[in-house]
Amino acid sequence: MERGYQKLPSEKKSIGCFKRFFYRWFRVKVQISAYLDNVFDVAALMEDSETKTAALEKVADLEDELGHAHNRLGQLERDAAAQIANLERALMETRSERDKLKEGRRQAEEEAETLRRESANYRASLDEKNMNMFPRESSSSSGVSSCSSTGGGSSGGGETPPPPPPPPPLPNVAPPPPPPPMISSGAPPPPPPPGLMPLPTEKDCMTIKRQIQTKNRLPTLNWAAMRPNQVRGTVFNELDDNKVFNRVDFNDFEEKFKMPGPPCKDNISLTDSSLTSGTRGRKKPDLISLLEHNRLRNIAISKRKINVAVDQIARAVTSLDLRQIPLDTVELLQKMIPNEAEAKKYKKYLEDKKDVNVLTEEDRLLLELNKIANVQNKLNILQYMGNFNENLNLIAPQIEILKLTSKSVRQSMKFKGVLELVLAIGNYVNSAKRGPAYGFKLQSLDSLTDLKTPDKKISLMNYISETIRTRLPELMDFESELYQIERAATISLENLETDVKELEKGMESIRRENAGQNYGVLMDFLSASEERLRSLHTQLNDARSIFRETAEYFGECSRTSDPTTFFSFFVRFVKAFKAAERENEEQRRAEEVAAMKASADTMKRNKKIYLADEQEAVINELRNRSRMVQEMKLLPRDEVYNGALEDILLGLRNEPYRRADAVRRSHRRRIDSNRLSRTQEELEV
Repeated sequence: MERGYQKLPSEKKSIGCFKRFFYRWFRVKVQISAYLDNVFDVAALMEDSETKTAALEKVADLEDELGHAHNRLGQLERDAAAQIANLERALMETRSERDKLKEGRRQAEEEAETLRRESANYRASLDEKNMNMFPRESSSSSGVSSCSSTGGGSSGGGETPPPPPPPPPLPNVAPPPPPPPMISSGAPPPPPPPGLMPLPTEKDCMTIKRQIQTKNRLPTLNWAAMRPNQVRGTVFNELDDNKVFNRVDFNDFEEKFKMPGPPCKDNISLTDSSLTSGTRGRKKPDLISLLEHNRLRNIAISKRKINVAVDQIARAVTSLDLRQIPLDTVELLQKMIPNEAEAKKYKKYLEDKKDVNVLTEEDRLLLELNKIANVQNKLNILQYMGNFNENLNLIAPQIEILKLTSKSVRQSMKFKGVLELVLAIGNYVNSAKRGPAYGFKLQSLDSLTDLKTPDKKISLMNYISETIRTRLPELMDFESELYQIERAATISLENLETDVKELEKGMESIRRENAGQNYGVLMDFLSASEERLRSLHTQLNDARSIFRETAEYFGECSRTSDPTTFFSFFVRFVKAFKAAERENEEQRRAEEVAAMKASADTMKRNKKIYLADEQEAVINELRNRSRMVQEMKLLPRDEVYNGALEDILLGLRNEPYRRADAVRRSHRRRIDSNRLSRTQEELEV
């Protein structure tokens, strides 16, 4: 124990020396590794630098290819949109031709029916003449309509003395018809003879509307009614709301809307501040600049995005060749044009014949731009040429949509039927108070949701939607005939005209620039683009004319109407109609659920009544049984016999639920009777 204890300090000392040696050796090894690593890192860094440079070049090439691919994709999308627009236009024209043919067929059938009726009337009149014993003067028996042209009456020849001769006829005028028979004093006087005044055509005639006296007091629909002279030539001149009265249940309408009381009687451009995230270019200490610090910093940031040499930029701008510099570079150069003070500094610098090489790259770029004559106009021309196709492809589809939407709205027969229904209901509500209306402004469609029943549960729009669903189902999908009204509501005719004027203004500046020097690039651009711009202007004029005719057709002012306001009426009406349709559907479902719930409650209540009656019957039966048991506590004397207790116990075991008033038979008697019956049978045998 003592020896081991003495060796312990020496062992500790040797272990400590070993640890110190190992630690020093490890430090030396780490330093050697670090030295070797540093030697090899220099080559690795060089290789990484070359790899990074190659990768950056490849990334730039890929970005260029991606940009070209995006441009091709955009061109394909624009071509596809143009083809779709052409196909839709052809489809609309085909539909319009089909509707015209249908309308022509209907008119031909009506004319044929009218001719058949007239032929039948003529044959009947001939038969009457043949039946008469003596010929007499015939006169027309049909009344004269205020909206149809009448022919001259024929007078039969007879032996009766003729009436006094009429005055001599006018030259080239048919003789007047004979005077009609005596008519009552209340009838209107006959019309003047033909030729003296022009007869009204079918389009100019107008049926006098009658006032409608409702049974109950109804709310008033706040609409902008049109006078008869305003209706002529609009869509309301073709509508007849009288035929809707036969298909709409206005009694139900009055019940729902009657009032309490007595009954009646894009692209965002990048700002300079968003480009400050890049690192600032390092300026050599021996270079000078004539620009202010902030101006120099902004131009340096913009110049990093320009990968074109300064002399090439100067040649491209001078020759107006957009093939040498991209469009993005032109847009950047427009922000870098020297102002008046900077131009004076560069001019004075050149006059003093100072060295241009000591200037910074930014100053040399602005110096070259300052040497170009009329550089602002040339950059604007380059930008106009680069954006011409894009601007044209943006404006042309809007013009096409405006034209097609205007045609579809005007030719929609189902929407006319909806307007007819609205006119009929509005006249039914308002005619007794404000007089009948012959039409209404489209802004009145917004007030259909304001008129509600006294309980505020149903609006007039809900009633119209339900009426169309039940009474006029052919009008349910009227919005399918309104072509892209939502997109048309976002188009501003004033903006389209301004854009086309800007394009024409830019084209005129190109003509003036080309008139002096005859640039080949400008000549090619003018020959390829002038005809397209003229065609666009013609399309805009056609779209404007069609839209204004459509606005006048619906009773709106063509001078002040804009597609945004005009088509917004249709968009809001369709949305309100769809919302009312959904509300009606939800109300119908709620009513069905309520009916099912009421039926279930009725069945449950009947079941409870049945169970209560059954329970009461059981209770009554138990009471009767208990009463009868209490009354029969003592057995009658005839049932007290030898073996009665045995029969009672045996009966309870065999028939435990036997009625209390049932007759209890003796088991012993039953056995004796069986024995007696068998004995008699044996004796008989």
